[in-house]
Amino acid sequence: MPDKVAYIWEVVTRKEFMGRGIAKKLLTYVLDRFNNYTIYSCIHVNNIPSILLHEKYGFKELYRFEEKIDNRITNHIMFIKK
Repeated sequence: MPDKVAYIWEVVTRKEFMGRGIAKKLLTYVLDRFNNYTIYSCIHVNNIPSILLHEKYGFKELYRFEEKIDNRITNHIMFIKK
């Protein structure tokens, strides 16, 4: 396990604020603030804009997993940036 680790579990933007670059600004802040860290980010498999944004900033897919909450299954991708 790396010495310095940061996790992004969920970033949620209200619909009326989508497309304004808020996620890009947040991700840029995290990368600047934790530039010597290994960063993990969990993204829902259907969130294509977030997946593309993370890939643009050098994140790589690490693994996929299912989460079951109240008999509802959701699928996620864990990304990593070293």
